[in-house]
Amino acid sequence: GSSGASGEERLSALVSAAKRMFSASVASCAGGSPSSLAAGAGDTLWITQSDDDTIVKMTPDGVLHPHQLAAHTHPGCITRGADGAMWFIAGGIGTIGRIAADGMVRYFPLQGISGVPDGLVSGPDGRLWFPEYQSNRIGQITMQGKVSEVTGSQTIGNGTMGMIGDPQSHAFWFTSGSQIFRVAENGNTTTFQSNEGDQEFADITTGADGRLLWWA
Repeated sequence: GSSGASGEERLSALVSAAKRMFSASVASCAGGSPSSLAAGAGDTLWITQSDDDTIVKMTPDGVLHPHQLAAHTHPGCITRGADGAMWFIAGGIGTIGRIAADGMVRYFPLQGISGVPDGLVSGPDGRLWFPEYQSNRIGQITMQGKVSEVTGSQTIGNGTMGMIGDPQSHAFWFTSGSQIFRVAENGNTTTFQSNEGDQEFADITTGADGRLLWWA
């Protein structure tokens, strides 16, 4: 019998389906433009469309399932949470949202933080972490919707571009301008400065060997 598709084959299928989604988004999703996407459970892809307040779930065979949100929600960055649901920044209404596989949406007010979420990443501690634009801090939200700020994270720069969780060291890495920040779960922050003058780092990710790679 067949052993099933390999990981590379499944990834290739997802990429092909993603290309079909981008080419079909205007026709199938009210003309919205993709803002952010992330992998979900069951080899699905979830895409936010900020301009028309829509979140689209795409199955591996390329079928699109749009979920219309309230006007002016403007969903942005999206990621999968430890609970299996998809979490996203609702920039238009100043909250973080959660959308389940069946499309049910909940919103969690961001009380107690001093900035605006500028990204969202799932951490090894089961919480979601986000840099706060305009306040130089790091916020976090539990799967129950409890929001707090990471003590001691106020040294993070404005305008965070990329971020990644590091499960090996239980820390988070962020790029901001010409600096890279490592923030531990207890808030201890280490700053790495570029030696290339005005070079700015655009993103950061993990390589196959677990090392962190960054580029401008």
